Amino acid sequence: MFKNKRFLFTILILMSASTMAGCSTKSSSESKKSDAETSSVKKKAHSKSKKAQDTKNKDLHKSSSVAANSSSNTNQTTTTNKSESNTSSNSTTNQTTAKKPTASWSQEKNQKLSAFMKQWQTKMGQSYQGTYDGKIADHYGYKFPQTVTSGQINGHVDIDDRPVNLTWSTNGNNGAEYQIVAAATKDSQNMDRITYLFAIHNGTPEAYYTKTTNGDIVYFLTTRMQNLKKDSKI
Repeated sequence: MFKNKRFLFTILILMSASTMAGCSTKSSSESKKSDAETSSVKKKAHSKSKKAQDTKNKDLHKSSSVAANSSSNTNQTTTTNKSESNTSSNSTTNQTTAKKPTASWSQEKNQKLSAFMKQWQTKMGQSYQGTYDGKIADHYGYKFPQTVTSGQINGHVDIDDRPVNLTWSTNGNNGAEYQIVAAATKDSQNMDRITYLFAIHNGTPEAYYTKTTNGDIVYFLTTRMQNLKKDSKI
């Protein structure tokens, strides 16, 4: 009987040890499994972190590339604008420095004016005495060209309601504001004389006329007869 109890007790001890060993083995297995799962989670987390970092790096590279392209485009635009500005500036400078063509006078033009006035006065039914024919144009005592060359008429002339001084020029290049190159007065003994002055005003050909009969000022106006201005060949 005692032997049987001892045998049973031994079996219980062995069973208990086996159970404990099984538990220990299970616990160890579960621990290893837990470690493996933890390692897997860490690996997944690391992989996600690396992907996120790679994505961030790509975004940064893309942003840097866009910024570089933007900077390049800006530089190109700035260069283009500077080039256009320089071209415009050079063009403006060239236009500014280019001298404006100015009218001039010569003996040949005197002859052309004489020929024109012969035709024109015939058409108008009038007769004119002109300096272009070597004659004196006498407007009630103001005799051209002497009244201009002597300075007699200075201070006694208005053109388009503005007091001016006249100069006489044989070539139209003396630099004065009003250069008279020819004059013609209607040949009349009555008080209906008309005098024309052919002039170069600031480099531009002009024709003025007056019907002033008395007073201290001779009033000239720019002629409205465009054919006289155009065809007189000034």
